Amino acid sequence: MVTRELEGPFTKSKVAGLRCGQLVRLSGRTVVAHNGACKLIEDHADAVDLTDAAVFYCGPLMRKQDGAWTAVSAGPTVSGRLDAFSTVFFQRGAGVIIGGGAVGEAVRAACAASGGVYLQAVAGAAATIGSALGQARDVMFLKEPVTADAIWGFEAQGLEAVVAIDSRGRSLHRRVRAGSRRRLESMR
Repeated sequence: MVTRELEGPFTKSKVAGLRCGQLVRLSGRTVVAHNGACKLIEDHADAVDLTDAAVFYCGPLMRKQDGAWTAVSAGPTVSGRLDAFSTVFFQRGAGVIIGGGAVGEAVRAACAASGGVYLQAVAGAAATIGSALGQARDVMFLKEPVTADAIWGFEAQGLEAVVAIDSRGRSLHRRVRAGSRRRLESMR
C-alpha cells in the first residue's frame, strides 16, 4: 500500500481525499494535548486556534535544552475516553484528529458531519513519533516538571498513521469488527 503524504494546512477539502485504511505521513501544524489539556483547549477557545490543524491526543515526554522544548517520546493516548472533545475540536475547525485505538460512534458521526478524519498512530512507535514532532513551536499552560498536561504546538514532519475514520464516516474499526464477526460465525 502506498503511503499518502498529507501536508498542512489540513483543510476539509484536502482531507476529503483520504480513504479509510490508507497509510498517511502527516506534516504540518499539530496541537498536542493529553486528557487535562483537552479540557483546557475546550475552555479557552479564544486562546487555541484549531483551524485546519491536526490535534494529537498524546502526553509527550519533553526535554528542555537551551531554552527549547523537544519531544523525546510521544505515544498516542487511548482516544475513546476523549470522544466528546473530538466533536468540539472538529466544530472548531480541526481537520485531523490523531489518537490511539478505537473511538466511539460520536467521533465517526463527527467525521462525517464535519468532513474531518481520525488517524490512528501506532502506540509502540512513541520515539519515532517524538522525532516526527521535533521541537515545540509553542506551549501553553505548562506547569513544570509535568510536561504531559500542557498544550503543545508543533510543526510535525512525517508523522505516520492510518486513516481509521475518513471524512465520509467510513470506519476501519467497524470494518475489522464486521470481518471478525463473519470469521467467528464461519468457525461455528
